[in-house]
Amino acid sequence: MPVLGPAIDESGAKALMDNGQFRDAALAYQRLARKNGDQRARYQLLSADAWREEGDFNSVQTTLQTIERSGLSSNQSTQFDLLDAEILLDEGDAEGALNLLVADPQKLPPELASAYFELRAQAFEKKADFASAAAERAALNALLDPVERAANEHDLRALLDKLSN
Repeated sequence: MPVLGPAIDESGAKALMDNGQFRDAALAYQRLARKNGDQRARYQLLSADAWREEGDFNSVQTTLQTIERSGLSSNQSTQFDLLDAEILLDEGDAEGALNLLVADPQKLPPELASAYFELRAQAFEKKADFASAAAERAALNALLDPVERAANEHDLRALLDKLSN
């Protein structure tokens, strides 16, 4: 049952995200976007991210199409591109995803940089460019916690195996 009331605020929407109620969080952020014109683009982006967490890429795409990019900061614009690239990868368009993934990762906060390297690795792997995919995974490794690092290293070894075959 959704916990959305008419007075939900940003902390309530974030709590929904933290509790894994991604659909409810997406809807809460959409309500906030409608109520807060000066923060509209930011809340729509948060909604799109919640839809991504929910696994609903159609809603991600629909939400992204409503965002006025001029209302986004540089990092938010990069997050927009990451979401858009993930949609393209989901649709099998690795080249289109790579065309969006052109930010300077050195200038990104760690959470965006890790998504950047992960998506680039996936895109290169879909293109059967295993050397480039391995390079992206190697760059990603330094940004991950030990559990994520182990999974990434497993994927990296699999890519290196493909190179040696």
